[in-house]
Amino acid sequence: MIRLAKFLYYILIAAAVVIGLLFYLGPAKYTPQGNIDPQITSLALKYTYLVIILAVVLAIIFPILHVVSNPKNLVRNLIVVIGLAIVTGICYYFAKGDVLPLLNYAGSDNVPWVLKLVDTGLFLMYIAFAGALLAIVYSEIRRYLI
Repeated sequence: MIRLAKFLYYILIAAAVVIGLLFYLGPAKYTPQGNIDPQITSLALKYTYLVIILAVVLAIIFPILHVVSNPKNLVRNLIVVIGLAIVTGICYYFAKGDVLPLLNYAGSDNVPWVLKLVDTGLFLMYIAFAGALLAIVYSEIRRYLI
């Protein structure tokens, strides 16, 4: 199983390198505005979608397999999921979602529910960043104290 995972990993990396090289060094045409449009863009986007879908599927399957193989950790995992849901709810509560007064914009993204979700995501990112910094500082301090 590990050999298969390593093989799949190397295949995905090789495909990403080839598509990246084709994207940057492959054929391109100029748009009427003077921008360069690589001819491989659609293939690169399809590969990106494939890798994202694969990651989402594996992110769903492997925790389920882990819980089935180790049911003792189920309670701890549920506590983590409930904690994340509570933090997300708090972030959603504090998100404003006010419509922005943008000049010359007639798009459909300047609506309260989209802005509220964006604010929630930003707050969650701030919390994750602060948590990562605190974990780094804690691990460095703890290393010197022990």
